[in-house]
Amino acid sequence: NWYSAVPLDEIEWILDILYIKGEESAPIAVIEFLDFQCPYCKRQHDNKLLSELRDVEFPSKVRTAAAMFPLTGKWHEYSQIAAESAECAYIQWGLDTFYDHKTGLYANGIVPTMNVIRRVASNNGLDPDKMQACIDEWHAASAVLAQKNLGISLWVRGTPYSVILDTRSGAFKTLRGAVPIEVFMDEIQFLYKSVK
Repeated sequence: NWYSAVPLDEIEWILDILYIKGEESAPIAVIEFLDFQCPYCKRQHDNKLLSELRDVEFPSKVRTAAAMFPLTGKWHEYSQIAAESAECAYIQWGLDTFYDHKTGLYANGIVPTMNVIRRVASNNGLDPDKMQACIDEWHAASAVLAQKNLGISLWVRGTPYSVILDTRSGAFKTLRGAVPIEVFMDEIQFLYKSVK
């Protein structure tokens, strides 16, 4: 939860492996590490917290990003495949489709079986067989692993977990769990004002 920094030469790589929305010139990136079987991630998604920060509160200062952080264990048996399906939506059909797929998965609860994934893909006008073929290859799993490793390097230990990153300085602050928008706003304002 304390402030730290990432080397400036790593910021471009970090942003390159995420699903970013907002103005490219916005200096603050709010990165949400999520798991599709996490009820608090679903709640944060349903509350539209990140889009509120990006589009309403700080439209020229904040861009937002999703990052896969599939957990393991008894209550997360479909987390990895759901994360891979989201990456496949992005690989094959682009950023908007990734976000449509994310919304579709959360709209179907927090048990994203392969049948649910195929149904969401079909409902979004995607080819479920292409989605399945993509999941069966290694590309999606590799991208998900890169995002999870990034999260681990930024002290992410559960979901939802947010990282507020100032791309000008590399300074960042982590927020664990589903926290109120006011907390995000305070941290964003602090980071934004800290670099002139």
